[in-house]
Amino acid sequence: MKKNKFLILLILVLSWNFLTSINVSGTVYNANKVALENVIISCEGRIFFSDLQGKFFFREVSPQSKITFHKIGFKELELTVADLPAEILMEISVIEIAGMKITSSTRDQRLQENNPVRKISLQESAFRKSLSDILRQDGSLQIRGDGLTGEAQYVVIPGFKPKHTLVMLDGIPLNRTGEAFDISTIPAEIISEIEIYEGNALPEGSGSMGGIINIITRRQKKGNSFNLSAGTGSFGLLKGSADLGASFKSYNVNLVYSHRSVRNDFKFKPREYWDDPDSLRTRIYNDKKLQNFSLSLGNADILLPFNYTFMFQDIFKKLPGPTNNPDLFANSRLGSKSARHCLVLKKKFQHLLVENNFNYFVETAEYDNTRIKEIYHNFLDYYVKNQTDYSKLSWKSTVFYRGKNTDLGLNISCARQKFRYREFTFEEDSIPELEENNIAISSVLDKKIAFFPFSFNWNSSARFDNDEEDRQFSYNLKPELEFNSVFDLLLGISLSRSFLVPSFYELYWKGDTQAVGNPELKSETNNSSQIYSQVTLQDSWVRLAYRSDEITNMIVWFPDYNKTWKPLNISGAEIRNLAISAHFGLLQAFSLDGSVNFTETRDRSYSEAGEPASYWGKEIIYTPEYFLNLNGAFKYRKFSVHINYSRTGEQWTTRDQLSPVFKLPAFDLWNAEIYYKVPFADWEIETGLILKNLADKFYEIYEYSPQPGFNWEFNLNLKWEI
Repeated sequence: MKKNKFLILLILVLSWNFLTSINVSGTVYNANKVALENVIISCEGRIFFSDLQGKFFFREVSPQSKITFHKIGFKELELTVADLPAEILMEISVIEIAGMKITSSTRDQRLQENNPVRKISLQESAFRKSLSDILRQDGSLQIRGDGLTGEAQYVVIPGFKPKHTLVMLDGIPLNRTGEAFDISTIPAEIISEIEIYEGNALPEGSGSMGGIINIITRRQKKGNSFNLSAGTGSFGLLKGSADLGASFKSYNVNLVYSHRSVRNDFKFKPREYWDDPDSLRTRIYNDKKLQNFSLSLGNADILLPFNYTFMFQDIFKKLPGPTNNPDLFANSRLGSKSARHCLVLKKKFQHLLVENNFNYFVETAEYDNTRIKEIYHNFLDYYVKNQTDYSKLSWKSTVFYRGKNTDLGLNISCARQKFRYREFTFEEDSIPELEENNIAISSVLDKKIAFFPFSFNWNSSARFDNDEEDRQFSYNLKPELEFNSVFDLLLGISLSRSFLVPSFYELYWKGDTQAVGNPELKSETNNSSQIYSQVTLQDSWVRLAYRSDEITNMIVWFPDYNKTWKPLNISGAEIRNLAISAHFGLLQAFSLDGSVNFTETRDRSYSEAGEPASYWGKEIIYTPEYFLNLNGAFKYRKFSVHINYSRTGEQWTTRDQLSPVFKLPAFDLWNAEIYYKVPFADWEIETGLILKNLADKFYEIYEYSPQPGFNWEFNLNLKWEI
């Protein structure tokens, strides 16, 4: 009898569970409504993986059960079965660091849909920082130049020169042909995101040997907002900005104005007198003033979507020159005005995206060093006043097809650049207007094959450039293998070829008794290979990468028998980089991330006779042997603190490297940032304190170019948003 009662009770329980259980199905997407495959979905101890279309299905689960979604590069998502929508959207996994969000390798970016990229998404507090301060948080990058407002600053990939990093704004290259781009000219107030591509990852033509930095401008997506900020700091820093964002139906508009001025008259000691307490000097004639205005208009309407951006910039800089002979540059100055117009037209047709991008940029810059003492007026190389006029008109058309597991993109672009140099003190050195035209065709192919629990990704691109005097073919091949389980493993390799065309100065500089251009120069070329892996567990990850590069036809300036400097294609270089980076989420309020990069370089220069030069086998100058970067962040409600420690290894300053005295010593820096937000009615008030070089260290990144000691910056921001 007891057995019968137990059997009846068991049948009733099972029947009740069967009657109350439901079947669950749905589709998983990313923020762009692209289906996500191989998402790990767990419920009641069972695990299921989404298919190629992002779909999943569970039989007989309780409505009260929890269902969890997990995928590398995305936030883990947990929902109740009863509240599960038919379409599940997963957000990109990010690392929050004092007003910024840094993502690891993901597959959601602007320039190429399926190419690994690191992204930095800026929150409000980061808008009051400089672009160089933001990029310093990424351990794989180095910033050349003073960290002060208005000073020239360049992004450097370890082992490469600044001109080997291509900087872009909304997918439009900012570098002049063959030259580095000064990132201090980009105000942080206009930035929404920053994308970092390693190596020649995209078919963007000349200048991307080391990597690509793509800056994405802000656009008001919904509602209305107004920001007003002011700041002050060391060395006479005064800054302010105002930006207004509004949206109406499918239209959006953003207006931004910013102003920065500073004396930058910091105290320093020459390197040979760092231990002498009586050798303190002041960096004079170092004033800077920058003004920026930008306007963005957009329309997301299905019939006529477009984005238009206008940027105007007015810059004034005094340039004190090296400290070993300051009188030759006393009170020298550089002033420039520039304007940029960019129009983007997009149209979607089911699986097809058609985009046309029009860009026009014009700049006039004047350098004046005629205020030096009269005794130096006969120094013809220094007593100069000149004006440079530069303009660029470009168009790019893209057709992109997205299939279930195959993406294909085709691009055609053309650009016209004009350059003119006018010498007022010695008119015979002027260069008449020169013109350079380029037409390029490129393609992108991405293929994904899933075979549970693995997936294979094939990312490839190729580009052909046709200049008037040069033709170049570049490519990138990047196969990857992913394993998705309790932890995620990514393995990949990359093979690429890239190039850099000579600049106008290197080709056509008429010069004087000291220098002359070389119109016979060829483009630099680089063959690169990389192998990398990444392990991800929830919100923590570790990445290991090794990269090898061989550059040929590197352009180097050499003196001829008349002691006149001239650029020649007689140099080469070998660069090896080993990078280790990691992020650890410690509870909800803490995070720790860091990276270390070891660099080995070898000069492979030849003499004009074709023999190995005396520099053969030497290290490349101004390349640190290692670079360590550590970041710690704490966030509690409206309060956040960020601590940064970095150490830069020794660097050679001369190519012959005959004595250790010509090495810049290693240095380490401590920096801190503190932010606090206070809500007040419809406003949000935020204060921020930035502290740099807390240990007040003396150091140099270039010989005879001292860096500031301890300095600070305080910012106050008022934000209104509805």
